[in-house]
Amino acid sequence: MEDANGVIPVIADISRQGVTLNEQQIKDVVNAHHEFHIELFFFENLPITDQKTIKSSTFNMELPKFDFETKIWHGAVTEYPFGQKSFQEVAYENLMKNLEHVCQISDDSGEIYTYKKVLKSAISLANNLKLKFNIHKGDRVIVFMDHHHYLLPTWFGVTLAGGVLCPYEFTHEVVKEEVLTLIDQMKPSLLITSEGKNFDIFEEVFRELNLNVKILTYRNKIERNFELKDLLEDKVDFKNFNLPKIEDPKKEIFALALSSSTTGKAKLIRISHRQLLMFSVVSVSDLRIATTMRPGWHTITGITMWILVRKLTLITCSTFSIDHFLEMLEKYKVDVAFVKPKDIFAAIKSETIKKVSLDSLKLMSSSGEHLSDKICKEMQNYLKNGIVGSIYGMTDIGGILTTLAYGKIAPKSVGKIAQNVLMKIVDTNTGENLPPGEIGEIYAKFLYADFAGYYKKSDLTEASRDEDGFFKTEDMGFVNKDGDVFLVERKKFLISYRGEWINQKVIEHAVLDKISGCAGVCCVNIEDDVHGEIPVVAVIAENNKNLNEEEIIKVVKESHPFQFETKIMFFDSLPMTISSKYRKYLVRNLVLERMRDTQKSR
Repeated sequence: MEDANGVIPVIADISRQGVTLNEQQIKDVVNAHHEFHIELFFFENLPITDQKTIKSSTFNMELPKFDFETKIWHGAVTEYPFGQKSFQEVAYENLMKNLEHVCQISDDSGEIYTYKKVLKSAISLANNLKLKFNIHKGDRVIVFMDHHHYLLPTWFGVTLAGGVLCPYEFTHEVVKEEVLTLIDQMKPSLLITSEGKNFDIFEEVFRELNLNVKILTYRNKIERNFELKDLLEDKVDFKNFNLPKIEDPKKEIFALALSSSTTGKAKLIRISHRQLLMFSVVSVSDLRIATTMRPGWHTITGITMWILVRKLTLITCSTFSIDHFLEMLEKYKVDVAFVKPKDIFAAIKSETIKKVSLDSLKLMSSSGEHLSDKICKEMQNYLKNGIVGSIYGMTDIGGILTTLAYGKIAPKSVGKIAQNVLMKIVDTNTGENLPPGEIGEIYAKFLYADFAGYYKKSDLTEASRDEDGFFKTEDMGFVNKDGDVFLVERKKFLISYRGEWINQKVIEHAVLDKISGCAGVCCVNIEDDVHGEIPVVAVIAENNKNLNEEEIIKVVKESHPFQFETKIMFFDSLPMTISSKYRKYLVRNLVLERMRDTQKSR
């Protein structure tokens, strides 16, 4: 702006809702470096000319780089700031420095947690677990909970007691034999549950394995169980607490996670302190975060613990519908939402999305399964100041491998290679690393953390990584010249058909995108006497709507540039993982059972 003295600087500022900015303070900060006259104006909002650029301002990183000699991709390198500290040490230091920071708001209970409140509750629980329940360092503690307000201090309290956190969630289709196998491997010392949670399957398994596992329940109404609520409420000296000691954060186990079990039975995955802290290497703060993912999915473990290491705020609710979630995003001015693809699909079909404002959202990140380009674009229409996209990660390796933080997302990609990630694309026939643009199996590892392995499965652990420590993801894909990652399909889900490859994911997305009234699709490979294997498509109709089988077959066959045989089967429901992916091996069993029944009836 010009005045009688020439050009003077003008600062236009937007305050966060409910925050009053002090004009003189801002001028004092500016003049601390340079003395000149400035004009200061406050606005509720400012025009944005290039929203795609503004939206990407969450992080500022170099682009991924490809080493043409080794043919290995290197994500942006960010210094690891935590040295040899344990997760508990890093979190405790952050909480003590910011005691009044509001780190969690629970929409249903109205409970608001500051770091001080989390510390008091978590240390109270840790003391009680050690003194009353004899929990020692390394003891496995299962936490089977919904997103109640006390989940955060409970999880942290378990780790402060030295316990190995085992946060689990099961769908109603869970196979009891799988749970029995997992429990037999881990031999838990304690089970902690939330109010109203059905844990009958655990009790049955404990009896069969002859395990004496005590059960804590919040607002307990079962005589044989113990009350959790009281254990969180003792008065404690939180400023003088002896944290559990660890020797090597790269090797010592912080948590045991469950694999997604899409392709087979669930496995227990060792998550080290260093792997968990990798979530927090990038320094961000003052963001409000919400998620539709259930506790038990490793992404939630990372997000929840991220809240304790960086000054972030989690907006939560024990259970909610997609309409309620959309209302929460508006009500609390959420900055970042971590969601499942099926929730985005439900959101764009909801009338609520037309009524709420999502202007606060900087990022809506989808994971667990790739989000179709069509659904992504439809959701993007509702985010004026943010981006929607898929990211790629694996519980097995312990973290996220791609990021949307650069802002510009290549269509149909799952973002760019994330910071501190090494990635290579390997030819499945020759074992050679491939250049940008060529399809192969994705291998990955973190710069500062190693794949910690599968619990009590050393042979599988060794088979899952190469001689350089790269984890073999079994996902087929490629990386373009700009570092954007594209997933093609799981190796196991590519169907060999007369010398051609049929991609199950392409079929599923085609049906979802083009068949109105389709609520769910799962394609599986079934042996065929004539063709070797054929795709069979299991379809769930919305509200028992009558779908046209011939129309679906036409869409399926047009999804690939060659002819192939296929079959369509309709189901009321299909077994899913906690991350809302279809458990393909169980779906395949249902399809085969239906085929056998059909054969018998002829």
